[in-house]
Amino acid sequence: MTPEEQFAELFPIAKAAARAVYGGNQDYVDEADLSQEAMVWLLEHPKRVEHARLPDGGIYWPRIVSEVCKALNAYVERERRATRGYDPIEHYKYSARLVELVLPGAFDPEYRPPGLDTSDRVTTTSDPAAGDNWTAFVADVKRGVEAVCSRRDRQVLFTRAVGGWTWTEFGQRLALSDESYRLRYHAAVDRICVFLNAGTTLPDSPDAGALADAFAGTAPVVRAQAHTDWDVAGRDRYVEPDL
Repeated sequence: MTPEEQFAELFPIAKAAARAVYGGNQDYVDEADLSQEAMVWLLEHPKRVEHARLPDGGIYWPRIVSEVCKALNAYVERERRATRGYDPIEHYKYSARLVELVLPGAFDPEYRPPGLDTSDRVTTTSDPAAGDNWTAFVADVKRGVEAVCSRRDRQVLFTRAVGGWTWTEFGQRLALSDESYRLRYHAAVDRICVFLNAGTTLPDSPDAGALADAFAGTAPVVRAQAHTDWDVAGRDRYVEPDL
């Protein structure tokens, strides 16, 4: 592969990772700088690029974009500290439980926890200066879905979180086994967590417990089961239900 061909293959990946990380960090970095940092990382880590390569020669974007985003998040953190002159307030910590609670809202803009007040505020045991709220959770999780999930991943996440399908229904209605869809779902949730936590995974978080309390014992999928006609599918370009 010539240098020109290598650049043509890697630059769209760098741009995608830069766009994913740029949202919410405009005060500290430029998107062009993020693209440049992403290209440097890709060129300095050829083994990671090859590890993401598919049998047909293409690159599996969700895997490599997720890895680049980790590096860019570390870069953003350094720039944030340089701009502020001190360590930033600790942001939300996303466990798999928290991501799963928020997923219906990431696909359905009208969805809200039944126990949430009009302020969108979710009271947690974490630092009150962090300003935890439902809107921020939804924006973050949606950004994670965009960055590290393929179209099929998004369909499975949507079908489970909004459609309310059980794993048995996945196996009965679709071509693959229920276990294959369960594994794909949890792998996608884990990638979202890693992306949002800048490379780390968490078994749980205070925000998840507080949000669960806002549901007042009602699982989000219960409300979603009412959508028998996929009436939320057209509101977001990532939620095509045609599995």
